[in-house]
Amino acid sequence: MIFNPFSLIPANPKSHVRGWAMVWAELLGEDFVSTNNLYLDHGVNFGGNMNMFGGVTETIVDNLTDLLFSTAPLISLDIAMPNYAEQLEKRLGQATCHPALVHLLPELKKRFNAANSVCMYDLGKTSVTIGDSHATAFSPTGSAVIRTNGQTLYGAIKDKFVQAQLDLLRVAPERVTIVLGSIDIRHHIGRQESSESALAKLCNDYSDMVKQIEDDYLVS
Repeated sequence: MIFNPFSLIPANPKSHVRGWAMVWAELLGEDFVSTNNLYLDHGVNFGGNMNMFGGVTETIVDNLTDLLFSTAPLISLDIAMPNYAEQLEKRLGQATCHPALVHLLPELKKRFNAANSVCMYDLGKTSVTIGDSHATAFSPTGSAVIRTNGQTLYGAIKDKFVQAQLDLLRVAPERVTIVLGSIDIRHHIGRQESSESALAKLCNDYSDMVKQIEDDYLVS
């Protein structure tokens, strides 16, 4: 099962949060009901700290209780398991923190500390999509998605960002989809002294980068 005990995966099919969870579900062959593993999805916008605006509610405590009752291996998606137990501990005694949390924390610490993790680089897919926050929406079915929020095409070309991601893959890809340029067009091109020449150069540099990647990595 792919789940998040702190914030339910949205039901809205247009939600970016649900979209990212759906990509993982497809690639792992999992669903949102029940399987042999528990995959913890931290959310597409997770930055390292929990955002629980309503506090540690009874619903969250119930979800954490269910987590402790489960004997399935716990696996963190995208990143190593965050220090959730420590973050929860800091909320003890607050008016918005359910009092039952204190009894769960010792076992929660053990459960989270024992968790493994898996990221897109580990999946061994021969199709990979690399890009900015829109990469998920444009990724072909079955493609691993390397998503870096805020990544510009200009920066990717300058820093050889795409090549760096390809080098981290455990299996050499056969197909690469690049999703970059939206941020450049919306925020940067128009600020250049000559927008037309800046755009032409960016397109030429992009074409050169794609040709180089095709030659170096033998991909289409």
